[in-house]
Amino acid sequence: MDFFNSWLPFLYLYGIGGAFFGFGLYILVRSKALNLKNKLHEKWMRYLVFGFFYMMAIHFLLIVLALYL
Repeated sequence: MDFFNSWLPFLYLYGIGGAFFGFGLYILVRSKALNLKNKLHEKWMRYLVFGFFYMMAIHFLLIVLALYL
């Protein structure tokens, strides 16, 4: 497989999708729907950000295993 069939979709998904995700989090904080002074809201913010990077890491690992193993 070449770059355009394996890594480009990954970069698109987490690059463009990550920008939308970050913008969505910005809107949540800016509109005070997610108050980071509240411990529970801060905890949920950490869950959301961790979940994004966790899924990205799993996807990265599976691509590496599929291509190079």
